[in-house]
Amino acid sequence: MNKRKIIFVTHRYPPSVGGMQKQSFELIEGISRELPSEKIVWHNSLTVAFFLLWGIKRRLKKIVEQNDIALVHLNDGLLVLALDSIKKVTSAPVLCTLHGLDVVFPSKFYQKRFVQNASGLNRIISVSEATKSECIQRGIPGDKINVIPNGVDKDKVPERKKPFFINKLEMILKISLEGKIILLSVGRPVRRKGISWFMKNVMPRLKENIIYITVGASLKKDRFVRFLLKALPKRVRELIALMFGIGLDEPHQLKLSHCEKLKNRVFVLGKVNYEDLIQLYKHAHLFIMPNIPVEGDMEGFGITALEAAVNGAVVLASDLEGIRDPIKNGINGFLLEPENADAWIEKIESLLSNRQRLVKIAEDFKLYSLKNFGWDRMTAEYKKLFSFYLAQ
Repeated sequence: MNKRKIIFVTHRYPPSVGGMQKQSFELIEGISRELPSEKIVWHNSLTVAFFLLWGIKRRLKKIVEQNDIALVHLNDGLLVLALDSIKKVTSAPVLCTLHGLDVVFPSKFYQKRFVQNASGLNRIISVSEATKSECIQRGIPGDKINVIPNGVDKDKVPERKKPFFINKLEMILKISLEGKIILLSVGRPVRRKGISWFMKNVMPRLKENIIYITVGASLKKDRFVRFLLKALPKRVRELIALMFGIGLDEPHQLKLSHCEKLKNRVFVLGKVNYEDLIQLYKHAHLFIMPNIPVEGDMEGFGITALEAAVNGAVVLASDLEGIRDPIKNGINGFLLEPENADAWIEKIESLLSNRQRLVKIAEDFKLYSLKNFGWDRMTAEYKKLFSFYLAQ
């Protein structure tokens, strides 16, 4: 018999992109370097129902037949719906990481099954205090939940800006960037990110030399999916979009970027490669994370804020939900009241009024973020938890 193994089950994994995918990849890779493990990965999110009903059980059964299983780790709350199937295959403890949306997803059927099955998990790992709080509100015992924050690629941070990137960016945007101040947001074009709110309520009131660049994961295929979704009732359309991260806010962002008063000041870039994203962080004067409260949705953690901070951009983020875990007000970013345009404008203008002070703030915030957040630190916390079960 082989060594006792951890089985990771995930449907959020590269090559698809997003915070959950990144966390899942770093966790599995980090633990696999130190502890015996296997992974069951399902790449097609649009057929995840098949994975829940048949795929997990079939693949897990094959692994169980050949290995001594110490525990099963589920990547997110959606997979908790398959708990009954998993327990028919193995008696090993089942743990699950919860990210936020997978806890608050606004479906009565989902909520009933999720809460019922989550109570049958041996342990829950929450990525933030906000996500833990949502679990407790649903009757899940708090003493069953460990909070382990996500991390950031601190070992892959290039030290310098790339020469000539600004020229490349000018070609992409089709404007001169001389004398321009760059604000940057990164995230899927979904409503809770607050990007269209910021475009509409803040940008028109800022100085003309301030431009706003947004980067998201939306692809052309998302536009095709949005077209198909139009045939469905609004409520069904919104639930499907939430579950699969489809950017329903992208059309609003594009419309605002083309309006007369924001023309050549707001740019919706969509998906960019990793190297260009890092350079955008480094060239941005301020990173903007203007999330707004949306019923049935939430920001579980906010990895992009940390990515921006370790690359030297001063972070301005909404004082909301899981964003409070990676961003500490005045320590590695600034937390502002959501949907308070006056507060955002005042803070932006204040920071930009003294560029030398802004550079010093950015360096201090960067050092704090590098010291206190890293995937290695996250992995070490999971290893400590997993080792308890491996020793049983």
